Amino acid sequence: MSDFRFIHCADLHLGSRFAGIRSRDGELAERMTESTFSSFSGITDLARSENADFMVISGDIFDKETITPRTRFRFAEILGRLDIPCFIAWGNHDHTTSWEEGVPLPANVREFGGEPERFMLELRNGGAVEISGISFTSKNTSEDLAAKLEGGKDVFTVGCVHCDVDSGDASAYAPARLVDMIDKDIDYWALGHIHRRAVLHERPYVVYPGNTQGRNIKESGEKGAYVVTVASDTVEELRFVPTQKIVWEKIEADITGHSLGSFIDSVSSKIKKDSVVRIAVKGRGALDNMIRSEPDDILKAIQSRSAGTVADLEVCSKPERMPSAGGNDLVSKVASVADSVMGMERGRLIDIICDTATSKKHLRKYFESMSDEDLGNLVGDAKVRLLERFSEASE
Repeated sequence: MSDFRFIHCADLHLGSRFAGIRSRDGELAERMTESTFSSFSGITDLARSENADFMVISGDIFDKETITPRTRFRFAEILGRLDIPCFIAWGNHDHTTSWEEGVPLPANVREFGGEPERFMLELRNGGAVEISGISFTSKNTSEDLAAKLEGGKDVFTVGCVHCDVDSGDASAYAPARLVDMIDKDIDYWALGHIHRRAVLHERPYVVYPGNTQGRNIKESGEKGAYVVTVASDTVEELRFVPTQKIVWEKIEADITGHSLGSFIDSVSSKIKKDSVVRIAVKGRGALDNMIRSEPDDILKAIQSRSAGTVADLEVCSKPERMPSAGGNDLVSKVASVADSVMGMERGRLIDIICDTATSKKHLRKYFESMSDEDLGNLVGDAKVRLLERFSEASE
């Protein structure tokens, strides 16, 4: 029977360059790039303060296309401050790395290869724990890497792997089935790949810690690592500790009944320090046309009174009077067509967008990367703008 504590983290994506943000706000992009290192540094500080016995990192430490000598050096430097073993399973984004000879990782680091490996770690209190792991060797694989791992029957085993659980066999990222993982003599599955933290199963524990620093609005909320406490070979406590330096958040703001001044005051008071927010504008009122016409101006006004950073505005509001579909006049017909387009299957909708005279075919990937919600908002915005133009022309 062994008592010990370890840290589980994954998906660091160190050195991310945030190209989309950089094109709009270079200072924010630099803050975001630095935040990935700061969060990981906070995790190693956590390991020391918790007196952890070891750490496991389950893949995607780097992005292959962004790793530089400085990125690897900073990672090695941070790890070098640890005086405990660190076990690494590489993921799909860092299945190959660079600068290994010039910037070797510290002696306390054990890297899993492309075949299953098992390390027996002797603990400071005289007990032992087994760490079993495997790494990606190519960016895409349909092979079930988790199925290759096994644990010892008489020792607590941590399984370390970057994989995609229960997303279907069509996944290109080591698809695995939860039902196959819970009877492998592995007591704690330390997973990586999914950027949302989730406990998929208990006894044995199957855990995604999420990424360590949110990189866009889809990765909102707190990010960090799990502290896992084991007593008598049983997980006694699983505790998430946030270490992110910047929090992405989505804030809803209702324009109904507001003047511009009261709207700005209301929204800016909701924005917390060290947060990066997308403001979803809702409701119905006279401010709708103003915000749609001058979104950058409104954004700057909110930013000037906010403690955090406003990334963008998502305008989902409506004017005070919205023409209804179903009539025989031109405006009603336009509203009917817009409603039918909004209900289309996403592939058909993207086909229509990319077939217009003003669109370029090379932009298709941009629209394909958008969520269903964002595509719907795009069409909804076009509908409102067009109907507003009709209203202006009739006055």
